[in-house]
Amino acid sequence: MKERISMLGYTTSITITMTSTAVATAMTPVLQAAKEGWWASSLLGGALVLLAIVPLAMLYSTRRQALFNPARTTVAVKVLLVPLVLLLLLILTINLSLFIESMSMIFYPQTPELVLGGLFLLPVVYAVIGGVEVIERMNWLILLFATLFTLLLPWLLSNQVQESYLLPLFGRGWMPIAKGSLLPFSWFTDAALVTLLIKWLPRPYRKRLQPLLIGVGLGLFFYMLVFLLTVLTLSARLTERILFPIITAVRDISIADFIERLDPLINAVWTMTMMAKIAVLLFLLTAALQWLLQLQVRGPLTVPLAVLLLVGSLMFSNITTCLELYLYGWVGVAALLLLTLYLLAFATPSERK
Repeated sequence: MKERISMLGYTTSITITMTSTAVATAMTPVLQAAKEGWWASSLLGGALVLLAIVPLAMLYSTRRQALFNPARTTVAVKVLLVPLVLLLLLILTINLSLFIESMSMIFYPQTPELVLGGLFLLPVVYAVIGGVEVIERMNWLILLFATLFTLLLPWLLSNQVQESYLLPLFGRGWMPIAKGSLLPFSWFTDAALVTLLIKWLPRPYRKRLQPLLIGVGLGLFFYMLVFLLTVLTLSARLTERILFPIITAVRDISIADFIERLDPLINAVWTMTMMAKIAVLLFLLTAALQWLLQLQVRGPLTVPLAVLLLVGSLMFSNITTCLELYLYGWVGVAALLLLTLYLLAFATPSERK
């Protein structure tokens, strides 16, 4: 039976891959670059992502039959699959290392990082071995839970927001806003990898752009809403000095003097969304390796790759270095990723040929 992913699964994969890491960690550099113009930088970054990945999705939609098809693999495709696999390994390792280090530092300082990483990867490996349909079901359930929590945040933080924290608008001109937009653009570009899932979309839907537009739109909405509530609660000046601003903001929530700490809830939301993102990217890594090595099955690659990622993330276990690379150096990774994906699309034979 052929694997298939629905339009809903495609949309949720885009949204989760785009924002699960950025929402929890990536606010500080945007505020440092654009100050009170952070919201314009974020919107501009989202628009740039659409401009970058919509043509990519259209290209892959005309090459669906040749994607991940050993019988139609050219020499150029094999050459380009090597940097794609290496980039996927880098992106997965940094995301996993950043998550494990953050969890260890904030929530579980007494738990060995090997245990944290191993427990985190168990459901991920199960989902990837189950295939794209299992990942889809997991993703939309996780996104539903994350959406409910995100939509509750305005009410939970309503007693702490200060509208004056948004002023002044455009106080530093457009140049800082333009520079700041490159940062969210680079973080959101992880979603470009999801365009490869067009291979598993049913034929009637593979050329439609609605799931892509909705996925990016939802991702930008969640990022903007969480960013806005964090700034309204902590102020832009304080937010730009904190490593994990949303966790700091949520820690101050109090409900009727009965519930004093909700950071375990955001811990659960972030853990699940990161599981969903890692599952999507690990699935694509196994599929890319299967394509490169001309293998008949993909499943046996999953466990060795998960172990490799865990070892790599533990070797890269420096939270400062991880954050520096992800928050300030991801523009270069995003540029290489887009270049590789576009070259791979042009190298893959079109269905019209």
